Amino acid sequence: MSGDAFTRQKFEWIKQVALDGSLPPSALRIAVVLAEYLNRSSGDAWPSIPRVAAELEIVENCVRKSIKEMYGGRRRIKGPIAAAYVPQGKRARGAA
Repeated sequence: MSGDAFTRQKFEWIKQVALDGSLPPSALRIAVVLAEYLNRSSGDAWPSIPRVAAELEIVENCVRKSIKEMYGGRRRIKGPIAAAYVPQGKRARGAA
């Protein structure tokens, strides 16, 4: 995949979420929206739960639950969101 390192990492993170069979299907959709908000410098993404829910036309509780599952029960993630996510199930090929 061509592109800069930030873009490659973002797509690798989305791929890991997609391949993680332990997550609900909504997690992938939420990851794509979160990726749109990633800060290139810090890796943080801070869209509100209502904003993500509105963009995806799903209920806020679904967003909360999926984020909680993606991040091992933590509601607040400090630092880069892609680095904070740890695949719980099937890992992407080549991931450690």
